[in-house]
Amino acid sequence: ASNLQEISDKTARENKDCQKKLEKLEQKYQKTADKYEESKKKIAEIKSELEESAQVKTKLGEMQEQYEEANNRMEALGKQVEEKTELLEKHVSWKTRMEYQVNFLSERLRRAEKGLRPPGPPGPPGPPGPVIEVRKEETQEVDENEAYLRFLDTDTAQVIRDLEAKVKEAEESRGRQGTQ
Repeated sequence: ASNLQEISDKTARENKDCQKKLEKLEQKYQKTADKYEESKKKIAEIKSELEESAQVKTKLGEMQEQYEEANNRMEALGKQVEEKTELLEKHVSWKTRMEYQVNFLSERLRRAEKGLRPPGPPGPPGPPGPVIEVRKEETQEVDENEAYLRFLDTDTAQVIRDLEAKVKEAEESRGRQGTQ
């Protein structure tokens, strides 16, 4: 009977030890299960971040293409602006030349109408040219904007041709009067 008691006590102790080991194993299993769940969440987050990263890379590539296109367009527009600026400068230069020529021919015409001879060698001897009366026009108030708009509408080349023709006529009539 004592032998049976010893075996019973020994079995009870082994049973308690097994119970404690089982509890420890269950705790370890629970911890491992929790870690497994955390790992699954982290893996899901990493997959999500990878997908977002792939989308960001795709968008970055698209944005780089758009940047290249915009940069090329800007260069083309810069060249156009440069060409148009050069063209504008040429036109301004031509306009200035034409204005100078108009002023020069207007002055020659004015002098020819007054009977003044242009600078240069004197003409043939003879009676002086006709005296042309110069009427003084009443000075009217000039609308500068209107005058500028009329000036813009003026064909400068035609004005130059008209003035050259008037100068030639005045010089020819003076030459004919001088030879008579």
